[in-house]
Amino acid sequence: MQKIIERYFEISHDASASLIITLLTFILGYFITGCFYIISRYFNRRANRKMFVSNLTSLEKNIKSQEKAFWGLLDSMNFEKNTIWNYSKVDFFQILAFQELGYKDSFNGFFHGIENIVPLFIRKPIKRKAFNKTWSILNNIDFWEKKALSDFYPLLEKYNSFGEKRNKAMNDLRIMWEQLFLADPQTIPQVHIDYLNELHKIIEAYAKTPTLERVAPYFTHRNLVLKIRILNKKYKTLGFTREFNDKCLEVSSHYLDMEMLVRNTKKQYKNYYYSFREFRRLIPKIKNILS
Repeated sequence: MQKIIERYFEISHDASASLIITLLTFILGYFITGCFYIISRYFNRRANRKMFVSNLTSLEKNIKSQEKAFWGLLDSMNFEKNTIWNYSKVDFFQILAFQELGYKDSFNGFFHGIENIVPLFIRKPIKRKAFNKTWSILNNIDFWEKKALSDFYPLLEKYNSFGEKRNKAMNDLRIMWEQLFLADPQTIPQVHIDYLNELHKIIEAYAKTPTLERVAPYFTHRNLVLKIRILNKKYKTLGFTREFNDKCLEVSSHYLDMEMLVRNTKKQYKNYYYSFREFRRLIPKIKNILS
């Protein structure tokens, strides 16, 4: 090789030796630099893969916690027992971690490099599908989790507003029946007295119920308001029953607003619950494919 260089470049023996040494040094340096670059890229890809899968494991636990929280909220929306709505929000810090890792770097970790050639050759389509599904789940979690929180407090405020209107109408109803009982039995017809006796039995039976059960709108509606409305219909010939019944209908109207809101809210949060349950079921499958 040295003779070829001397003949081609027409240089001395010493000069050709120096040139060869320089070239070999350059090539060796380039080779070593290239090896370090390849090795560092390999370890970088491996670290990204480990971080990705580790975040998936952590994400799975938080998804399960949020799933349970949604179920707890649905369970607390018990209209019959008038329970307090209990909403718990889980912090999905993993979403930020995935964003910082980035789609490109995580993609390179799973689909670039010599270590990924054989696995990709065997199951490239399903692996890429699982990888992209992960990012789809992350976007959905971020959206649904924020929407669930932003929806909750306005719905709770609306429910409480209906409850305040119902309570006011209920108080007006109580004042009306108290005024009816002030009537002098000696100055009113027997049919009026019969009505008051039946009304008193309804109110007395309701008042004997334990307080926690009695204050529930569901119980009050079924065991007091509806019974009074039926009684008013039975004694519709009495002039005052129309106005009394109108107030009962007002109470019922606000009650139905509360009941309908609870039903619709439960349907809405069931969708959130089922979405997170589906995410929780998919994550282990994705981990198994990517690992």
